[in-house]
Amino acid sequence: MTNLLDVARIDRGLFDLDLEPVDLAELAREAAAVVGSATHKVVVRASIGVVVNGDRQRLRQCLDNLITNAVSHSPSGAPVSVFIEQVESGGQVSGQLQVIDEGPGVPQEVMQHLFERFASGRAKSGGVGLGLYLADRIVRAHGGKIEVDSSPGKGTRFTLCLPLYRSAVAPASENVVR
Repeated sequence: MTNLLDVARIDRGLFDLDLEPVDLAELAREAAAVVGSATHKVVVRASIGVVVNGDRQRLRQCLDNLITNAVSHSPSGAPVSVFIEQVESGGQVSGQLQVIDEGPGVPQEVMQHLFERFASGRAKSGGVGLGLYLADRIVRAHGGKIEVDSSPGKGTRFTLCLPLYRSAVAPASENVVR
């Protein structure tokens, strides 16, 4: 129900963000503790502290959607991995978070519609097709981007790139993980 209400807020231009410094690893560990289970461990690995300029509640909502989706598409006993690091691209340093599952992958015919509202491609999901749409909109509202890489039978990787919190950025040569 929350996702549906938030989609309505986005459509009406009423989706506000309360920006603050957010530690991505801490946020991911919180989400992993709630979403993970005995049959689906969620493993979080962070190379260094990555603090982004974000709305903690909205980013948590985005992570909950992505991790829940990964867990629901992973075979029993297969872990879901979350990796966090700082990356440099085009002279910009950003926070990167990846959610990786070992599920069946996303069919090619679904990939082009994956972030659309009410898109639902895998029968096993049981969702109404709002989680990935909302995750995409949350990341965009933060000035970031979300990408997906998937091959049938090889799992799926969602990658989020978000702007770092300005005071958290040290010289690139010291903090960038390559």
